Order: sequence, then C-alpha cells, then structure tokens
Amino acid sequence: MGIANPRDYVVGSLYNVRVEKILKNDNGVRIRRTLRVFVPGFMASAHEGGALLPQGKYLVFLERLNLEDGTFSGTKVHKPETKSANGENFDPKSSFAIVQSGNGAVQITKKNLGIIGQVQALLRP
Repeated sequence: MGIANPRDYVVGSLYNVRVEKILKNDNGVRIRRTLRVFVPGFMASAHEGGALLPQGKYLVFLERLNLEDGTFSGTKVHKPETKSANGENFDPKSSFAIVQSGNGAVQITKKNLGIIGQVQALLRP
C-alpha cells in the first residue's frame, strides 16, 4: 500500500453555521439559515477546538468556494468518528469559505460586541 499524495485530497473542517444577521449580502445568504463553511487545514479534535468553536458567536466574512480550479472535484466528507472510507459527496456549490483562510472570523465577546456596529458603519454608502 503506497503513501497518499497530498495533491489527491483536501484536508479541512466543515462547519454548520447559523446566520443571525447579515451586514452585506452579495452571496445569496439568508437570515436564520444554516450555511456550510469549509476551513482548510488539519482538522482539530473536539478537545482543541477549531477555527469556530461550538456555540460561539462570530462576525464572519464569507466568500463562495473557488470552483474554477477543480480542487473539490470528487471530494467526499469524512466524519472522524466513522471508520468507513466512504463519505457523503461534498457539494462545493452550497458551501462557503472564510476570507483570508480563517482570518475573516472574529469571535464576538462582551468586550468586542461593538465591532459589529463598526463594520456596519464602514459598509454604509
């Protein structure tokens, strides 16, 4: 059995993110819908936390995944808790990416709650 070539697979985490508020809508995103957000890189364990923590609230800057280069062609979703090599098909058309490889996500805390208003002010024409 040979060693897998990293060019043959995409590693990352897929998050289900519920939208509470939209500051600028140009991606077809809807309020109270759940989006799938792909974050590239090695998957974090449940103990480490990932780019987006469960139950956390974030200001997230999203973009559609790049479908032009064929990176996600034939990609399957593998859940770490399953032993099967088979997974569900990944649909990149219905998924988003965080801009700047994860730097476009800011966790909202009591200390920085005003950041949402600051971004809204910057987006006004």
